[in-house]
Amino acid sequence: MSYLLNLLQLTFGGRTLRPLMAIYYLTQHCNLNCAYCEDFGARRNPQLPGHLPLEQAKTLLQHIRGGVDSLWLTGGEPLLVPHLPELLTFARRELRYRSLSLITNASLLPQRPEIYPLLNRLIIS
Repeated sequence: MSYLLNLLQLTFGGRTLRPLMAIYYLTQHCNLNCAYCEDFGARRNPQLPGHLPLEQAKTLLQHIRGGVDSLWLTGGEPLLVPHLPELLTFARRELRYRSLSLITNASLLPQRPEIYPLLNRLIIS
């Protein structure tokens, strides 16, 4: 729907477009220390907070859903968030996000197979 509304805006000279998707950084922690990553890493920024508690994260996703129907989840390393499956289930089934994408370094994927059916896209960085 946002695509159509944006097309109409552009066609009739509008200058304000609706966002098509949102990116939520689930955590600032990461289990790796990649040279190309300047923001996160296992040995960088240890004083940064980990992640929102589940109920606060759900509230945040509700607010985001009011503006977009596509969500990208990233971090640090989002697979470090212990309640990730519950949050994805909530986003998919309760909030009915049209598209859910997860960006991960994939090192923890073997321990989290339950998330696969909840995602539209898995991006390994």
